Amino acid sequence: MHRAGLFCQENFKLNKELAKHPLVYYLNNCSKDTKQLNLSGRCNDVLLSDSAFNILKHGSLEELRLASNKNINGITIGDVARFVLCSTQLLILDLSDNNLGSQGASSLLGAIATNKNIKLQTLNLAKNNIDSIVPTIIDQLFTDNRSLETLILDNNPLSLPNAQDTTLPIIFKALANNRSLTKLSLKQVNLTSHSIDILIQTLSKNQTLRELDLGRIDDSLAKRISEGIPKTSQLQIHMESEVNHGISLLA
Repeated sequence: MHRAGLFCQENFKLNKELAKHPLVYYLNNCSKDTKQLNLSGRCNDVLLSDSAFNILKHGSLEELRLASNKNINGITIGDVARFVLCSTQLLILDLSDNNLGSQGASSLLGAIATNKNIKLQTLNLAKNNIDSIVPTIIDQLFTDNRSLETLILDNNPLSLPNAQDTTLPIIFKALANNRSLTKLSLKQVNLTSHSIDILIQTLSKNQTLRELDLGRIDDSLAKRISEGIPKTSQLQIHMESEVNHGISLLA
């Protein structure tokens, strides 16, 4: 066969592998010194071969972006959670706009909470159809982890109408024992008066949170927050309501 033919055939094989398993392909073809990998919108699955997993485990990857890949769900996230469980280099993980659901979110957060050597600083789980997270995992993550500084949970139905309102109150209660988070984003998460009351009670006990983004909320909730947040911290709260079209409250 001509060299041109061999080249085309090899190219076809690589393109076929890239189309089927892009994460494995890119990991197998990047050096261990690679620090950033962005596969947002280009990843059909996140199943890892042994070689790809070893590159993640022993490499220098600090930033992994896997946003907007609808096939990443509560089951397929398993290999990423396995990587996170042993990661000592990763600083930024973006899994926004996927379909993790409650099972996938709990699995991933459990891995982060369990890894005592993790350095992860920023985690984006926005828009993932998460309506609940295992309470013990929330407690463990907020109490034991000392690296996570930014947590984004926007556009997840964390308080479902007519369902037991537990996840947001548990997150807010756990803030009292957290010593690492500086930014928490909770836009469009179905905030309720019950969860806001717990938030107000808890914020006076938290010493590290500097930015809380609540997005657009009901006027009555915005008023309750404005009146109830203690004025003794450096916390900045961002929220919008029908009356106040975008306000920042410095507590």
